[in-house]
Amino acid sequence: MKKKLIVGFVVMACALCLGVAFGCAPAQNQASSASASADAAASAETSAVASDEAATSAEAVASSAAASQAAAPATGEMLSLAEYAEKYPLQTSSWLQKREDGGKCMATMEENFRATLGAAFGMDGIPLYCGSCHNANYKQLLAEVGDENMLVTDAHYDGIIEYMGCGVCHSADLEAGVDDNTSFWPTFISEESWNKYINQDDAVCGQCHMLEPSSAYMLPEFRGTVDIYKYGIDADSVYKAMMEAWEENPIEITQVMVDNGFHVGATRIDEETGALIIGDNNKPILETYQGSNHQNMGLTCIDCHMVEATAEDGTTYTDHFACDPLNNETALENCLTCHKAQGQDSTEAMREFVLGKQEELAKAQQALEANLATFKDELAQANVNSAFDADALKTAQEAYTKAVFYTQFQAQLTSDKKNQGATAAHNPTETYANIEKAEAAITEGMAALGQEGSAQAA
Repeated sequence: MKKKLIVGFVVMACALCLGVAFGCAPAQNQASSASASADAAASAETSAVASDEAATSAEAVASSAAASQAAAPATGEMLSLAEYAEKYPLQTSSWLQKREDGGKCMATMEENFRATLGAAFGMDGIPLYCGSCHNANYKQLLAEVGDENMLVTDAHYDGIIEYMGCGVCHSADLEAGVDDNTSFWPTFISEESWNKYINQDDAVCGQCHMLEPSSAYMLPEFRGTVDIYKYGIDADSVYKAMMEAWEENPIEITQVMVDNGFHVGATRIDEETGALIIGDNNKPILETYQGSNHQNMGLTCIDCHMVEATAEDGTTYTDHFACDPLNNETALENCLTCHKAQGQDSTEAMREFVLGKQEELAKAQQALEANLATFKDELAQANVNSAFDADALKTAQEAYTKAVFYTQFQAQLTSDKKNQGATAAHNPTETYANIEKAEAAITEGMAALGQEGSAQAA
């Protein structure tokens, strides 16, 4: 049976509102049999079709990759979706479930990403480097094929390509609980910092829901030049670390980076405003959850998003439909363990309570987004006005740098409008604190421009 080469998409998806990823934590014995969508698995099958030059490179990569996987231990081999489904049908079927409201979930993610890659970058498939997030054997594969082949897409591989196989979170032998997760995380977070600041019970989910400064840090010339957790995981500490990295080793955007998406989210000077942009590709859900009330109570991601379920025959299993906890009665019942004392006496009341908090947060995020857009317009005008005071312009630009950073650090991409407010239950204290810091920076910058300050979020 032909070996499967499994690759997935990488952090540049985060710029396209599909999240970020990185994994280095032990697999959870009790939890999931993570896998890709049935639609995605079908759409991912592809044959080698490309230019002679690309095909020659791809042939060498595929050959080397096959040899690499053939030599891997049994626990490291990546099973296909069908093979996982045969062993874990209940977990797999729940993982492939689609949201009724059409919202993003694993069952639709790969097909959307492939379409976006083609439209935005003209790619004929998913590049090899994307496996850094979603291929459990990526490091081993990269060592075999070499950095020079990172950009070869899966359209040039002879085999079945699957996005987000179960091995991203688990080993192939799920019962063994072997940690086969690999990722690119050493490129922008040191292992020491990761172990120091991140609760490892959150790490498996955190591999796809964490801060990612830019896929540029995957490139050999920038690997290891930043440790975003060097001073801590709060917004102020990450800002300090990223500013320091820029000052010591600034990223120079090349055409190759632009053509392949490595420029997305990279620290850079914005042409319109003249301001330094840091962290406009972030969605730090993992970071903002650390130290929250829920985490301090001992709750992890799966306590809300992957609860225990019971099949019709009485079999219990971990429900892998992690995308919609507010429509999961078991998850809401778990909330009532504490929230009944706060006045929520039913699952419906609990649902309405959370939806109300999400609406409040969404309004604050929308107000911040509008204020930031106004600030950007005013700053852009001042930046091209040769008569504008240089010191005042510099003050405004520095304020804009902070405003953009704190806007993105409150766990919500401004471009992800459909999910505004969705993280209200994670850590509202930290989230609102970062919104206030962004609003304060906007007020400071607008004052430097001689404009009326931002209205504070309610």
